[in-house]
Amino acid sequence: MQKLLLIIICLLLGILLSACKNREQTSQEQEAASSGGGPSVTFINDIGEADVWILPETERNLKTTVWGTPSLKKIAAGENRPLILSAPGQSGLYIVRAIDKRGMYYAANGVDLEEGCSVRLKEGGEPMSAIIEVTAKDGKAVKAYSAFAARL
Repeated sequence: MQKLLLIIICLLLGILLSACKNREQTSQEQEAASSGGGPSVTFINDIGEADVWILPETERNLKTTVWGTPSLKKIAAGENRPLILSAPGQSGLYIVRAIDKRGMYYAANGVDLEEGCSVRLKEGGEPMSAIIEVTAKDGKAVKAYSAFAARL
């Protein structure tokens, strides 16, 4: 009888934890959708087919590994796509996350993005490195950010 009660308690805890995780993800997606008003940018993928997230740099987004639906899903190598971002957080900056089909994970924080700019994700000069280049609307390079890269 005690074993059965213990199993039931474990199942209930598992269901409760799963519901909390789903509620957090839904809350993040609603926050991103409702915040709107961010810049319109063009993302250029030079790493291989990947899912990409570009999110406001907020404490919540920095501490989670659940980013919700990708900002760009299955963007092919060499492809560029326009994207309207959520309004930036208080810092005015964004985080960029990507996972390619080879299982590589890329991450950069503190990326400053403005209306009309281009964001290019490309491999760095060293193994297991990447660079995010931001180019202004007029085509002039603005800044290059070193991105963390690791195989999942």
